[in-house]
Amino acid sequence: MQAGKCHELLGETKQAAEVYARLASAWPEAPAAKEAVQRAKALRQDRKP
Repeated sequence: MQAGKCHELLGETKQAAEVYARLASAWPEAPAAKEAVQRAKALRQDRKP
C-alpha cells in the first residue's frame, strides 16, 4: 500500500494504480485490499481524457 502512495506523491499515477491492483489481486482478503481497489479505480478515472 505504501508503495502505491509513494507513486501517487511522485505523480506516477499509472504505476500507483498498478501497485494497488496487484495488492488487491494478490491479497483480496487483506484489510488494505478494499482501499487499494478504490485508489486504483480513482486513479484510472483521473487519467481518462
